[in-house]
Amino acid sequence: MTSRYKDTLLLIGDANSDRSSLHGIFESSYYLLEAENAAQGVLLLEQNARYIAAVLADIPLASGDDLRALVEAAHTGQENEIPVMAIITPSGTGENEEYAFVLGAADVVLKPYTKLAVQRRVQVLVDLYQHQWHLEKLVENGYRIWYDDGIAPGSEWPEDIAQ
Repeated sequence: MTSRYKDTLLLIGDANSDRSSLHGIFESSYYLLEAENAAQGVLLLEQNARYIAAVLADIPLASGDDLRALVEAAHTGQENEIPVMAIITPSGTGENEEYAFVLGAADVVLKPYTKLAVQRRVQVLVDLYQHQWHLEKLVENGYRIWYDDGIAPGSEWPEDIAQ
């Protein structure tokens, strides 16, 4: 039996055409869940956190409450942190992008976007978080992770491990 762990994208957007565009881009590589607004997205996150690799949120930033609620839902609960990617219309000044990051978005995609650009950014984000989840599981299971930064054998690790 194959694992379904973190193989789903949650697409959130109030305009059906934007969601259908994203659906067309990702339908062959991920399972997809869709929500019309942030409230539905939060419910889907709570019910499916174990499977969701990333959230793509194409919602207005007018008040910021919707994106903030999504980020908070994606960072709480029993499962690991789920990255939220905001898909926004650029302001021309960079303010919308900065605001999305301040609200907690892991990444921002500007409209209009190309298929390849959004595919690549999502794949890089998902890979990054999955590697992070894997490392956290190793540490949780008692493994010690060592990166070779020129540490002399035995100086920080027991001699038998350092060699």
